[in-house]
Amino acid sequence: MNNKNEFNPGVVRRFLKVAAIALAVGSNPALVRAGESEGSGPPRGGHENRSTRRSQEAQFPLAIRPTTGIGGEAAPERIRVRVLDTRGRCPVDTTVSGPCHLGPLPAGDYLVMYKSQGRVDWQRLSLGAAPIPEILVRGVA
Repeated sequence: MNNKNEFNPGVVRRFLKVAAIALAVGSNPALVRAGESEGSGPPRGGHENRSTRRSQEAQFPLAIRPTTGIGGEAAPERIRVRVLDTRGRCPVDTTVSGPCHLGPLPAGDYLVMYKSQGRVDWQRLSLGAAPIPEILVRGVA
C-alpha cells in the first residue's frame, strides 16, 4: 500500500531528470516587465493601452510576481526561472527581478521551475486559456 508520505524514488528520479535537462539547456527568452509594452516604455493609457496589453498577454502568457512571505518576509529580489515544455525543451531560462511576463510561449502544457533565496519550487500549468497564469514567488526567512 502506498502512503502519501512515503519516499517514492521514481518521482524523485523524474524530478531530477527534468531539473538536469533544465540546467543543461539554455536560451534567451523575451522578457517584458509588468506595466511596459515591448520596447516602447510604460504604456500611456486609453484604447492603445488595452490593445497593447492584450497583444502582450498573447505573446508573453506567463506572469511571474515576487511577493512578501507568509510571515512578512521581504519579496525576493532575483528569481531564476526555467520553463520546460512536454518534450523537455527549455524555451525560457532567465533570471528576473520584479514582476514580469515571460514568453513567447505557444499554448500548451509546461513545467515552470523557479529558484529564489535558496529555495527551489516548481509548478505545472497550461497556457493558452484565459486567465493568464500568474506564479507568485514568496519571500522566505
